Amino acid sequence: MDAFLVRQFVQSLKGSAFTCSKKKVLIIDLADTKQKTTEGANDFITRWRSLNLQCPEKLSEQSAVQMCANNLIPKNATFVGTAEPQTFDALVSKANNVEQQIARQKISQNVQATEKKNDPKKSTVKKGETMATFIKGDKKNGNNGNNRNNKGKDE
Repeated sequence: MDAFLVRQFVQSLKGSAFTCSKKKVLIIDLADTKQKTTEGANDFITRWRSLNLQCPEKLSEQSAVQMCANNLIPKNATFVGTAEPQTFDALVSKANNVEQQIARQKISQNVQATEKKNDPKKSTVKKGETMATFIKGDKKNGNNGNNRNNKGKDE
């Protein structure tokens, strides 16, 4: 019964009575908010900006863009960071371009791997592997496949 009343009370709160009980977003929360591996860059930037709006301490746009860009997943952050976007529009644009480029590279690598697998002319020996060939010798004549050693003995 008490749990039901507590739930009803929380649901009855509206406006400032409800929001005052929410945890305030601090700059440290913004710094700790990272892009999830399953999350697109655009979705992450939108989520991060929403948190930024809830933070009472205001960052300059350039600082906010830089912090958001640094919180992208590493493969995206590396390429986006080289462009040094100054606005969120530039950040979104660059992040989308990077994601598209990475997707194209994955497709290209998959196609190449499939072609290599299906091409019978290509060697099946991979880098770091060795292949040995053995010749079976003729036991009657004492030939073990190494003629140089036999010639030296007979002469």
